[in-house]
Amino acid sequence: MVVWTTFGMESRARLSNMTIDTLISAALQLLVEQEAISPSSNKAQFAFRVSQISDATTPIYTVELLRLAVNDTSLATTPPGLDSVFDNARTATAIIAANVECAISDALWQFYYREWESRILGLAA
Repeated sequence: MVVWTTFGMESRARLSNMTIDTLISAALQLLVEQEAISPSSNKAQFAFRVSQISDATTPIYTVELLRLAVNDTSLATTPPGLDSVFDNARTATAIIAANVECAISDALWQFYYREWESRILGLAA
């Protein structure tokens, strides 16, 4: 199953007034849906799913990226925290995109570790 077919253009259109929080919420919702359909059986599978979802939910248009940075200037001023396809392009939009992708990925991994703790340790979710 390809993630970006689930998060299609109609979903992107609904995020026209997006913030980093709305993107993270959309990514988490997509992750929960994907995990309900086909749970990851190991960390490598989950890592692949995180990569797909964070890529699919990161805006690609300059205007969307700049709009995000207007609301959160740290997206444009902080060096990206993860290795990404944006590493070789040091334009403002590449830095913003890398930081957005990193924030989404971080949120998905936080979800993974919360879920892992609740499954393994029997804690309430």
